[in-house]
Amino acid sequence: AVGLFLFEEIAPTLAYARPSDSSVRDEFRAVATLLGRGDEAEAKLAQLDRDLAELAARTELLVTTASIVRPFEEGTFDLFTIQSDPGRFIAELGLELVPDLDPSTSQRGQGRIDMSGELVGELQGDALVVLARPEQSEYD
Repeated sequence: AVGLFLFEEIAPTLAYARPSDSSVRDEFRAVATLLGRGDEAEAKLAQLDRDLAELAARTELLVTTASIVRPFEEGTFDLFTIQSDPGRFIAELGLELVPDLDPSTSQRGQGRIDMSGELVGELQGDALVVLARPEQSEYD
């Protein structure tokens, strides 16, 4: 908390303790409320729901399961669990995250598990979501 006081000397500062089981929507609402923009956040979430419903209605092949990975170190990947932000986002979209792993197996915390690149092709989801940072151009 000492570091927070340093920020207050520069600008108005709000502290937000993120519950570990919160969804992306919950966090969006909480931050918007802290900023006095709760009504605007609800309008954006309602629009998101309408857009997703429209997309689902127009899509012939619905994806129901997904796996999420991110290149980590050469030859390895992070496999995201439901305890991660990307995993919670996939769940918010109504998709099932596969494999359904026990969060306690996460080696690096924050809902990520080390995975050999050789095993990525064995993931069973309908879709494979690969996250990459812009500086990871070799994965483009």
